[in-house]
Amino acid sequence: MNKCLICKSKDLQEILNLGIHPNSDTFISKDLLKETEPLEQLICCLCKKCGMVQNRNLVNEHQRYNLYDYSYTSANSSFAKKHWDDFANFLFKILELNSKNNMLEIGSNDGYLAKNFQNKKVNSVCVDASKKMVSLSKGMGLKSYVGIFNLKFSKILKKKEGQFDLVIANNVFNHSNNPNDFLMGVKNLLKKNGSFVFEVLYWKDIVTNKRFDQIYHEHISHFTAKSINKLLNNNNFRIHKIYRNSYHGGTLRVIAKRFDKKNKNITKDLKKFITIEKKMGLFELKIYSNFQKYLNNLKIQFNNKVFELLSKDYKIIGIGAGAKSNTFLNFMRLDYNSVNYVTDVSKYKINKYMPLSRIPIKSDKILKKYKKVYALILSWNMDVRLIKKLKKINKNIKIISQKDFKY
Repeated sequence: MNKCLICKSKDLQEILNLGIHPNSDTFISKDLLKETEPLEQLICCLCKKCGMVQNRNLVNEHQRYNLYDYSYTSANSSFAKKHWDDFANFLFKILELNSKNNMLEIGSNDGYLAKNFQNKKVNSVCVDASKKMVSLSKGMGLKSYVGIFNLKFSKILKKKEGQFDLVIANNVFNHSNNPNDFLMGVKNLLKKNGSFVFEVLYWKDIVTNKRFDQIYHEHISHFTAKSINKLLNNNNFRIHKIYRNSYHGGTLRVIAKRFDKKNKNITKDLKKFITIEKKMGLFELKIYSNFQKYLNNLKIQFNNKVFELLSKDYKIIGIGAGAKSNTFLNFMRLDYNSVNYVTDVSKYKINKYMPLSRIPIKSDKILKKYKKVYALILSWNMDVRLIKKLKKINKNIKIISQKDFKY
């Protein structure tokens, strides 16, 4: 890709290079172990004109979700379910929703969030790119369609379902290979006074906390308040409300409305977000030069520690088979020769294998087998709860994580 996804400028500057990676939400079943999954360079670029951060290489959208059964589910933990329960309650209150309203969720996954709305008598429709996830949401009694969401798809859906009071797109808006076309699709389906609500990872938090493992092929766009505002304005939307929450280590929640000249296009809250981003230097190259140096150093130091542990006959078991785990493992070039297993609670992942590294995925029970074992915390967003749980399984467990290495 040689043009900005938002403004089409060709002034894209490479800011981070994480090397060759598979799609991070891919998990390999045993019968496909001999096959080679799609691999691509994972490089982030900054548009010097509008400040958008985006992946240079766009991978095939259909392959991302259907070449292998998609394994991530919204209801994969009590932590996630609480977030989506709270999200639904928040929208019912702030948007004053009732049984007369109808809702569309794009990227509905297993349907957990949409079911919250259906249970409260809001007519709910789901769309997801994964056939596997659509089958799960249908199993929950939801009306669900398979498709990559864009303007073309929205026209087909509009003929079947009409327009909606509310369109939700959590952690999927940033997955679109063409966010302008995505927004045109949303506008086509949204009633005049409707709301478009979405959550996306906040790039500021990723940079501040050096969470490079949240960068992967599925995350095409890496949003700031500034870039979201630019993208929405380009498509005749405005930010009505913007919030930051701590989910996934830092997320922006945006309520967008159709552009109305009567309303101010930039609110006080939005101005605060953009001012902080500029002061931090998020739209300058220097901060990313330092980030890349940190990553290169971390890779050396972390691998040295791993080799030291292996030389002392410790087993190393990764905790949490998530997309970010794959970015971490593959950037570090760790595989089944150094990490014995990765554990997870999801029945859709256990007994599969991590992509490229080919590390087998097991349940946490595997930890009971070893006296000399290190737990490599990959699901850092839940590390406090995880560590307590792990110690109950095996009191001999020692802990290692990225945060142990500071430079």
